[in-house]
Amino acid sequence: LNSINHLLATIFLLCIGFSLAAKERLLVFYQAEQDYVFAAQTLPTLEVFAEKEELELVITNQLSQGLPEEITTTPAIVFQNPVGTAIYSGRYTEFSSIRNFIRIARISKQSPLPLEKEAVWLKTCGRTQIALALKITVPSGSLPAGFSVADLETKIKEGLSNGLNTYSWLDQAALKRTDRLFYLDIHPYINAEGQLYLSTAIFSSFSCIDPIQEKFETPINGPLGEAGILSQLIGQQTSNFIAATMADSKIGDAYTPIPLSIPNASFTDLGYPNPIASTAARSSISFPDTPLPKRWRMVGPVNPKTPLIQFHFSAPLERYAGEVRKASGEIQLDDQGQIKSGDFKVEVKSLTMGMADFDAKVLKSYLKAKKHPESRFRFKEVRLREALVWGQNGNASIIGDFELLGKTREVSMNAILVPSINTKSQPILIVQGGFQLNITDLFGIKGPDGPAPAKKTLVFNLSFLMESVG
Repeated sequence: LNSINHLLATIFLLCIGFSLAAKERLLVFYQAEQDYVFAAQTLPTLEVFAEKEELELVITNQLSQGLPEEITTTPAIVFQNPVGTAIYSGRYTEFSSIRNFIRIARISKQSPLPLEKEAVWLKTCGRTQIALALKITVPSGSLPAGFSVADLETKIKEGLSNGLNTYSWLDQAALKRTDRLFYLDIHPYINAEGQLYLSTAIFSSFSCIDPIQEKFETPINGPLGEAGILSQLIGQQTSNFIAATMADSKIGDAYTPIPLSIPNASFTDLGYPNPIASTAARSSISFPDTPLPKRWRMVGPVNPKTPLIQFHFSAPLERYAGEVRKASGEIQLDDQGQIKSGDFKVEVKSLTMGMADFDAKVLKSYLKAKKHPESRFRFKEVRLREALVWGQNGNASIIGDFELLGKTREVSMNAILVPSINTKSQPILIVQGGFQLNITDLFGIKGPDGPAPAKKTLVFNLSFLMESVG
């Protein structure tokens, strides 16, 4: 909820008819000689994208003056508005993902915390850290008598370390947003003759759905006793593949390390401080002297450029974020302006994280949207510090039943409600709210790879308008 109070004044001014000139800027940094494919193929599309999104676009490939220390690779895409500065962590070819990133950054301040990653191989190139995480599945096939899974895993890890000779093993690494993280999955299989087959798949951190390389049809194989030698070969091949991917990728996984010769310089030092929202008040606003309407219905987001309902995992995993695009609901007040009841529904299939293939996986495998098409939140208890009145902030603490995946759990929410009027002098209710869900413990949903409790905790921010009914 850190951003709600900060944003409320801005949103309130917008809705009651003030002129809001909130600058939004997209910064693009790249190295001309190394990132020439990006410059030729992606940058022109990015220019069109920025124009459609009404963003000021600043492009620079002159890095001699320096770069913020948060930027460790290029191309780097940075969004700035009065909320703050947010650095994009994703494929620069996926414009739906960039759009999703911007919509969320408009209302949610990005955490400066690094991604703490345990048990990785790490390689440093200039400023850049390149990390590789490992997953070994349970061996399958004809396991010999006295076979030890632990011994096999030890030999595989030792062999990989020998093959990844330019990487160092770390129990924990702190990765910045533009550092690179890859995942190596190894699937051991032992046949009746004692032959070991090691199938592999490599994933970019940008997608846990589609591997960027897989070897299931042609696994590396040899005698079980040579597991270390076979794994060393996998390590060598993986190191070469990552280097080739960083240098050239048609899907947007190619990134160039920032050399240590580039000095550190803040965004402000480079002439890019956070934009400041300027407001120009119109003539005094006259609120109705009639009682507040008792029944209100959700009509849409406060601002078409921001999500209706935005969600992200807790820092440092807030790069896993998305929005819900379709919801409905009502609030009823009593004669004194207190909240009497509230009932809201969300269309689960309207959820998006900016990548179609990832959305499909989440909706089918995790949220089971076909079987459970709706999620619901019904008020049980509302504590409102002061009764709602025209033009005043109403701070509410709401306890309700949250339904998801056919399960109901009690959830607490904080909200700010402002009864106001729009430019047509029609009653509106501005609602800003937020809550957190432990999706793993409460609903059995597995979160992304990362530290607990961040990987279990989804943070929701709500920003919507309601109109009076009847």
